[in-house]
Amino acid sequence: MARRRRRNRTPLILFIFLVVDLCLIIFIHTGKNTNSKAMSITPHLSSTAKIPDAVKIALQGATSAKHPDLLRKFPYPFDAMIAISSDIDMTTLGEFEEYHRFLNTKEQTPNGQGLGLDVGDSSWLYIADDTSQKVDKEGHCIDYSMSYFQGIDPNKLKDAKKIVHYFKVGWIDSLHTFGDFSRNDYIIKFTRSLAVASWNAMNQSGFKPEVWINHGSETNALNFGLYNSRNLFIIGEIRRNI
Repeated sequence: MARRRRRNRTPLILFIFLVVDLCLIIFIHTGKNTNSKAMSITPHLSSTAKIPDAVKIALQGATSAKHPDLLRKFPYPFDAMIAISSDIDMTTLGEFEEYHRFLNTKEQTPNGQGLGLDVGDSSWLYIADDTSQKVDKEGHCIDYSMSYFQGIDPNKLKDAKKIVHYFKVGWIDSLHTFGDFSRNDYIIKFTRSLAVASWNAMNQSGFKPEVWINHGSETNALNFGLYNSRNLFIIGEIRRNI
């Protein structure tokens, strides 16, 4: 019984590929000459595809950033937004870590399943507050609050390494001035030398938040704003209007 010879189809396949490539080149070249606005998407279409007229009209009439009045109020599919600003006042390092594990991660925490939000916080460098109020459920005093230095001594680090770390991972994004200098005895503890020491330490450690939280009582002489002895928080009012 004679065996049937198998045909070599390689030349035929190559010929088909050449014809298809030639058609695509002609189609793309024609598309560039006839519709420049659709040029960016034409090369990705097959030789038999057609762009619906409705799509062409939509592309030609697309909203431009030069006309902000035509932009959506919120990006699709959102209808609203919320901004969270958190101050570090009277917060211990342990409380800070507990709060932000709940707010910023999706871990199981003592407060429940983490929310996974992008929430930043502020930080102190010094603590010179003389309040007698306790800062946590363990009964710690104000000097136990989270701060870069111990009290107002720039030669003694307290939570510096943790603050730098949380700044780098995004949990701290602002500086609540150089420190908490609110005092009931109206004694101003802040000095220019403390500011210089802070600046040097921040440059050396890479802790350089770009946001300055500017509010507090008038004993916070490091703030800028109007002085008004009848309103201890006039600086805070100015901050909210900046």
